[in-house]
Amino acid sequence: MDRILFTAEKIGEILGKSWVGTPGAGVENVQIDSRKCGRGTLFVPLKGERTDGHLYLSEVADRGTKLSLVDYKWFSENRGLVEELVSQRDMAFLPVAGTLEAMQQLAVYHMGLFPDLTVLGITGSNGKTTTKEILGAILSESVETVVNEGNLNSDIGLPLSVFRVEKRHEVAVFEMGMNREGEMDLLASIVRPDYALITNIGTAHIGMLGSRDAIAQAKKQIFSCFDGSQTAIIPDDDPYRDYLGEGVKGKVVYYGPGVAGAVEPVSDFSIEGVDLDIGGYFCHFCLPGEHNLANVRAAVAAAVEMGVEPELIAKGIGKLKPLFGRGELIKGDITLLRDCYNANPDSTEQSLKLLRYWKNRSVAVLGDMLELGAAAKAEHRRIGEIAAESGASALFLFGEEMEEAFEAVRQSGYPGYSFWTVHYEDLEAAVRDYVQKGDLVLLKGSRGVALERLTPILT
Repeated sequence: MDRILFTAEKIGEILGKSWVGTPGAGVENVQIDSRKCGRGTLFVPLKGERTDGHLYLSEVADRGTKLSLVDYKWFSENRGLVEELVSQRDMAFLPVAGTLEAMQQLAVYHMGLFPDLTVLGITGSNGKTTTKEILGAILSESVETVVNEGNLNSDIGLPLSVFRVEKRHEVAVFEMGMNREGEMDLLASIVRPDYALITNIGTAHIGMLGSRDAIAQAKKQIFSCFDGSQTAIIPDDDPYRDYLGEGVKGKVVYYGPGVAGAVEPVSDFSIEGVDLDIGGYFCHFCLPGEHNLANVRAAVAAAVEMGVEPELIAKGIGKLKPLFGRGELIKGDITLLRDCYNANPDSTEQSLKLLRYWKNRSVAVLGDMLELGAAAKAEHRRIGEIAAESGASALFLFGEEMEEAFEAVRQSGYPGYSFWTVHYEDLEAAVRDYVQKGDLVLLKGSRGVALERLTPILT
């Protein structure tokens, strides 16, 4: 094995449980996806809305996995399968009260192995992932740095990210997302950040939490493990600025356009980004939109607090590459702006503003913004009104909730072409028929809508 995370004996000791079967060698990685399992894997089956990971235990055995946590209830109801996998496949099982909670316990233990590791946590309604990637690029110029992969930022994803921390790492940058009350407390207790940064308080997940006040209260819990030696980094121009900084145990730093800092744009914004002056050092920032400048300022504020020199900050920013579905610019006969990894009203509004940078014809393809709850109708209608004023030559709206946006577009007197459907095949055909060489096409929608499916016909 390349790297032992845990021995089976240590896992039993941490969780206070005994293995059923004879556990073999140590664990090299922890997985919740049966397709990623193999030799050296600890499988953690989770029960979700659509499936139950326990259904795939025979499959992970086929892949060479020998160790798995299991829920007590499943274990007691499936003794026959357990005995078969133990006797015939040489597997061993550790029954626990809850597999997710057990995985989180293992993550807390793992983080405790690195007392000298500097940990920075990032949360906010928008810009978390981009800020994380910018800061990771900056810090990697001078220290061994680990960051979450992709969007592994939840009560499930964050523990998986934690297991990537190794002895060689000096700094860990963790994106911390939440969509329910109490989740941020849990995440903070797992990684215990030395520096905690909030990007903004918006409307993402408002359907789960009910109001922006509740969102602000939940996000503020990223500071819940502070004891006075940590640093909070807060946006100076956010309406919740004072609330977020109030009562924080530790240093509070504010960042933003109204705060003296080291970030100044030195070129016009374009669909290809902007040139920046970082304390006298120049670099090109590749992501489009003035809203992304706020993410740069957040990352730079954190880097400055951590003692990084302006030259290395500029160097790191200059090396940044966009992640899948987050401000990706794909050039060709049709220029594709793929910003469809996720969407909420704030980020969709910012994406629509990018169309003004394009001199030729622009097209917006907008998908449902999910998890808005009771606010869904009003917010989709508002986005329809904004889209109608965006300057786009055509608006393609996709999904049941986007019907409200379509009605708003129709009532606005929008002069361009507008189209709405709930059927992907109809959307694809309509987009294919409309777009032509020289167009800019924006894709923006929630993850569940998967607008990236349009990429092949546009490239």
